Amino acid sequence: MLSVPYDKGFTITVNGEKTAYEKVNQAFIGFPITAGEKQIVITYRAPWQNAGVVASGAGLLCFAIILLWERRNRRKKP
Repeated sequence: MLSVPYDKGFTITVNGEKTAYEKVNQAFIGFPITAGEKQIVITYRAPWQNAGVVASGAGLLCFAIILLWERRNRRKKP
């Protein structure tokens, strides 16, 4: 058991082999291992990270278009 809150998006490898994990004690990550020295690597990737990056990029693009539109309209006014 780890004192890391359970969430989807973790990848856990034990000695280079991907290991499935589950929710234990109603809130934490747990996975079975045998006794002995192990190399455990835990990585996390947010489940909606790609969607967030795309939405942020679209927002920045819209903002740039609005800025250019406003600049163009200011020049036309007498």
